[in-house]
Amino acid sequence: MPPEAPPTQRTTPERTQLENFLARSTSSAAETHTESIADVLGKVTESIGAHTAYLFSRVRSTITKAPQLCAHGIRAALPHPRRVVTRLRALNTRDRIIAFGIIAAIIVVPLLFTKVMQRTQTQHIRTAPATEQASPTNPDVPRDATSIPITRTHTLHTDRAVHTLLSLRGELYAIAPRTITHITNATTKKTYNVPTTYGTVRDAVAMDDLNMLILRTDKDTIISFTPQGATKFAKNKIVFPAGLSIDSMAVYRTYLYFFDSNGNDIYRYPRATGGFGAAVDWLTDHSSFTTPRSVVIDGTIYMADDSGAITAFFKHKKASFPRVSLTPPLHADALFTANEDALLYVLDRTAQRIVALSKKDGTVIRNVTNSDFGMATAFTVDERLSIITALLDDGTVATYRY
Repeated sequence: MPPEAPPTQRTTPERTQLENFLARSTSSAAETHTESIADVLGKVTESIGAHTAYLFSRVRSTITKAPQLCAHGIRAALPHPRRVVTRLRALNTRDRIIAFGIIAAIIVVPLLFTKVMQRTQTQHIRTAPATEQASPTNPDVPRDATSIPITRTHTLHTDRAVHTLLSLRGELYAIAPRTITHITNATTKKTYNVPTTYGTVRDAVAMDDLNMLILRTDKDTIISFTPQGATKFAKNKIVFPAGLSIDSMAVYRTYLYFFDSNGNDIYRYPRATGGFGAAVDWLTDHSSFTTPRSVVIDGTIYMADDSGAITAFFKHKKASFPRVSLTPPLHADALFTANEDALLYVLDRTAQRIVALSKKDGTVIRNVTNSDFGMATAFTVDERLSIITALLDDGTVATYRY
């Protein structure tokens, strides 16, 4: 049986007209090189326009006759790549450059336009008006020249019993004596009741490495709260040194630290099965420090004490903290940092501001103000989203965009 002949390609008036025009254009381009750029551009543009019209007509015909085209439909509807290459090769160098430039523009310009529109839309979202207005700025509070007022964007939660605000792997938790509330947004929350056998929660810290909260109760019992665990609350084994008077506690990696200003002691506990291992007397030189208001650790210990000063401890000894140049002088009431962050964030209630400092040299990187900060007791910062979340002394948890 003789082999089946390939399907005959039909000739349409548009195709004949296009081929005749391209032949004339190619012949003309080969005969003379003295044409102006405008003339050449016009011819090439006209050629591409005719070719585009032809493509559209063939695609439309293909869609209409799709059931009949079957296996050879798409191949018959579109021009063969070899013909396109052959016709491009027939052009002289100048015409090829212009043709390729036009084709590239047809492809690239829409992509660039899309990118610009996406960026504009993103900027519009980030700078959209806040859903809430900032509290009026107190004109009696002195302002530094670097301060930038910011607005409250959302009120997430209100509970007068809340005394601690924590960020655990980017998720917010409001801690009250008998409850822990996981705050996803203003309308999505989940509250967990602390078992009464453990007592009431005095203090809490977030251990990101193990995705758990560590709670200290009024019975000096240490319990863990694991949001994803089958057992949410668990009592942790720990042995405290005799005479330890706990002022504050903090976490670094899987280590738990306790601070005792009466004995000028800092004790570090490693995580162990079922709780924590033996205590290590971390502060070897037993430098004196006053009662800490707030402590954060990233390898270096940063402590805000009752006087509003910031003290640093590094490699088991007290270390100097860079001088901060601000007017009025910085008064540290609460601190926040992340292990990988190069910034130390400081809440100054008196000046109603939160200041971002370089850990390296104390340079003021950012200084934002809102009258709410004069009532704040704790805060977290999401540098990626440019959002501060603050706990106010009336139990309100609110967000602020900077």
